[in-house]
Amino acid sequence: MIDFIGIQESRVTDYNQIDFVGCWGSPDFDFAAVDPTGGLGGLFCIWDPTIFSKINIMSSRNYLAISGHWKGVPGITTFVNVYDPQSTTDKRAFWSELITLKNGLSGTWVFLGDFNAMRFEHERFNSVFCKATAIDFNRFITEADLHEFNMGGSKFTYLRDDGFKLSKIDRFLVCSNFISIQPLSSVTALARDHSDHSPLILKPSNYNFGPIPFRFINSWLLKDDFNVMFKNTWESFRGFGAPDRFFAAKLKFVKNAIRDWTNVKSNMEHAILIQLKTKVEKLESIAEFRLFTEAERIS
Repeated sequence: MIDFIGIQESRVTDYNQIDFVGCWGSPDFDFAAVDPTGGLGGLFCIWDPTIFSKINIMSSRNYLAISGHWKGVPGITTFVNVYDPQSTTDKRAFWSELITLKNGLSGTWVFLGDFNAMRFEHERFNSVFCKATAIDFNRFITEADLHEFNMGGSKFTYLRDDGFKLSKIDRFLVCSNFISIQPLSSVTALARDHSDHSPLILKPSNYNFGPIPFRFINSWLLKDDFNVMFKNTWESFRGFGAPDRFFAAKLKFVKNAIRDWTNVKSNMEHAILIQLKTKVEKLESIAEFRLFTEAERIS
């Protein structure tokens, strides 16, 4: 279950064209956005209002900050979705702006996004490492009293130019208060299936909001055998008792059947994709240490 998503370089201006329910998987969502400038940039956030209750929104061209109450975290939490400028001078000014923003509001802070900067030289492969920018970036992190969890999954978060240049420019930075509340949290870089950036997931250590409600996914209706499975399950239920208890038991019976069906379908679909994903992951792993051979590029 995802509470909050931050997207950079959205380049979206007409939000009516987005299938929010289809993407989020539920009609229970809220969102905020910063429009792109000249067709470039743009920031987008979407969250579950039953878990994160918005109080205030602050934004500029390069950040989108949403403050509110995050269930399970005391006080005010502010998520800041960032997309750093390109030039060294603009980066320095932007990081100063973020420090001012953070100092203006107490509570828990989580910065996430594309910082367009590396902290250390080992965070790049076959790409340029700017020592001056790294010094400025690390100074910003220290002055803002931010911290970074070790990242699992991929070693780098950004792949460029046919896999020849890799770097870690996407990250989560959290305040000391978050560390004290969630000291065993983890950050994982997922596979780059749909972008040249790896999606990052921050998973809090103390994350227990009770049982997850059952959700019906519209895409199930596109599967050829779903209607048959549902009809057979609905008609095959046998029960007894008061009407309300009977109906609740029938819904539970159907829910369990859908869960079994989705497990079978997922295994089948994963079997189809596993060979391609394994191949891609193998090539990306190779790209982290050396250039591709001609045979590997053709494959």
